[in-house]
Amino acid sequence: MDGRRSLRSKPKQPTNAAKRKKTVTPATVAKEEEPPVQNCNESDLGNPEVGPKRRKMAPEIEANEPLPVVLSKVYNASGSLGEIPLDILSEIFGHLQPVSLLALLRTGHFLRAFLLNRSLASPIWKSALSLAQPVPPPCPDDLSLPQYANLLYGNCHYCDTTENLRYAWVCYMRICDNCLSHYFIEIRTDRHVPHTLSQMVPSYSRNQKHSGYSSWGGYVLCPRAEYEQQEKKFGKMSRGPKKQYDEWLDEEKEKLKRRQETSKILIEWEIALDRLTLENKEIQRVARRDAFTERLTEIGYGNFVNRLKSDALSLFCNLPGIEGVHPLTEEDWETFRPQLIESLKIYENRFEMLDKFKLIAIRTERKLRPVYDYYISHHRDIQHSVPRVLQLAKLEPFKSLVYEAPADQELNPADFLAHLDAIPQVFDSWKEGIVEHLLTLLRLGPGERADSDASAKGKGREAISDGNSVLGRATTIFNCKQCSGLLLYPYILTHSCLVDSGYARHRKGDYNCEWNEEDQVEVHEQASRYARAIVIALGQDPDTATWEDLDRNNQRVECTRCRIKPTRKSRNKNIRLVMNWRHAILHELEKHSKDSEDSCETGWQALDAESLAITYSKEPAAEPDRLTCVECKLCSIQNNQVVYPPRWRMDSTVLEGAETCQAGHDLSMGLYQEWDPLAASFSSGLQPVRIPEVNS
Repeated sequence: MDGRRSLRSKPKQPTNAAKRKKTVTPATVAKEEEPPVQNCNESDLGNPEVGPKRRKMAPEIEANEPLPVVLSKVYNASGSLGEIPLDILSEIFGHLQPVSLLALLRTGHFLRAFLLNRSLASPIWKSALSLAQPVPPPCPDDLSLPQYANLLYGNCHYCDTTENLRYAWVCYMRICDNCLSHYFIEIRTDRHVPHTLSQMVPSYSRNQKHSGYSSWGGYVLCPRAEYEQQEKKFGKMSRGPKKQYDEWLDEEKEKLKRRQETSKILIEWEIALDRLTLENKEIQRVARRDAFTERLTEIGYGNFVNRLKSDALSLFCNLPGIEGVHPLTEEDWETFRPQLIESLKIYENRFEMLDKFKLIAIRTERKLRPVYDYYISHHRDIQHSVPRVLQLAKLEPFKSLVYEAPADQELNPADFLAHLDAIPQVFDSWKEGIVEHLLTLLRLGPGERADSDASAKGKGREAISDGNSVLGRATTIFNCKQCSGLLLYPYILTHSCLVDSGYARHRKGDYNCEWNEEDQVEVHEQASRYARAIVIALGQDPDTATWEDLDRNNQRVECTRCRIKPTRKSRNKNIRLVMNWRHAILHELEKHSKDSEDSCETGWQALDAESLAITYSKEPAAEPDRLTCVECKLCSIQNNQVVYPPRWRMDSTVLEGAETCQAGHDLSMGLYQEWDPLAASFSSGLQPVRIPEVNS
């Protein structure tokens, strides 16, 4: 609706004599038959409140001539359409949709005059609306059928665009986003005059599908021209007689109320239309996908495309040209064919890698893991220092079964159980290789390196567990680059970051991984140097003392640099910070790493017996170890298959002091620690404490 046109004054009414002499056009004939309606590409077709644009039409027709003669004269330039009987035209047009009829209104004066004639065209419009899906609600009383059809299916009422349209139901408009911001204004409803006008002027809400025609935040959007026109009339009526003003006010409010009630029904229709539109677009998309599938099948990609559609439809839809609603044409196919073939080859490689990953995962978890679990359940003493199943699958003889057996070969549990006796030797070989790597990282001298190598190669597990070995020293500390955790031997063998590379192995298409596959282990030189100074402070030989010796001795050291000076509250005594050797290393790294190099050598001292007793009394009691019944987790072999015990996945922790487990076993097979806290963290559970200075 053109704001300037809607504000113009109405033309003067002609006299009776003028009416008798007046000549008319088909547009004026149509105007006499029904409410004013203008060309559908102009804004006023959808708004019954505004008159049509005046356009001069030729030829001129006498007002008293019958309508068929008028229509014939209008179109006698071409002649052919005007010669068709009107009943035949009505029959033809009765099979058209509203959108088609609106398009015919644009073609010329003849069809416009014919389709806007109430007596001839009303059945046509009713038939068109009944053919539409979803069927729209009945036409409101204040709209003609052409106006109603234009409201439902027409273009923007201002600029005639078909892009970004939305319905302003109460305003009887279909409008684009650009015209909405240009021709509509925000009106405050928290003031008296605007609030009164908002009850008279049609308004629009951006969330009308959810809130109907209600305002939000004290604002409403109103057509600028209508609002200004109504505002002038409001000012004029408010200055007149009060009774007349009140009657006019009630009449305008009632008119708007009827529109608002109508808009609720139209909103429901709009929601149904949106749903139907989405369904139709989905049908068109499926048809386009099927057309591409048929073409790809012809060039040999049928099986892979079907798998792609069933396993990863989103990947198929993202292929070049697949997604769309338009039918596939030969031009489209020739355009997208090279890109499709290139993309499908990439996906084929990915799927091949995925198939390999799944095959390896199935063989590892369903075939090899039961054998691994069986062996570990009978050797609980080594479970924290042997490879996990992800590493065992990369070692012979199991590697040949998992990786080299043909994909179509069905492996049985017996194929893996046949190598059960080889597992101890596999474990020792794996551990010796890691020892070699760790000794290389330590960069030992030739003599010491030769002794350690010979010990590791000649004695196997005995060499690893030797308390005087290089790797077992308290001063041999490694670091994980991924989690920055400090690691001691042998816990470094099963550190989670080193035995499960996570995303890296998925990226490589391999379910399993080798130990330290991402090269994340390094010697922590600084922590090793701090450990040497702390071991000396405890009176031990740093070249022979092992971390097990220090844990067993359970001594404490004091950081002399962290003493708190005497205060009245401390009864004029120094407050000393004491801790075990593990926390001492962490404390040095956190608090004193930037101090001078000799600061660590002079900054620690061991506690005397009295101070140690005070420290023990201040430290919280250590939590008892959670021990599990071995018999509850003991696997067996039956008919060449590993059988898991009933309590395999249940908690079988034995209560402290109990003589039997929860299942009633007599614990004759022993207990084991299913989870070692030192395997997860370098520090123990005991935190540093502060104690007062002891008088000598």
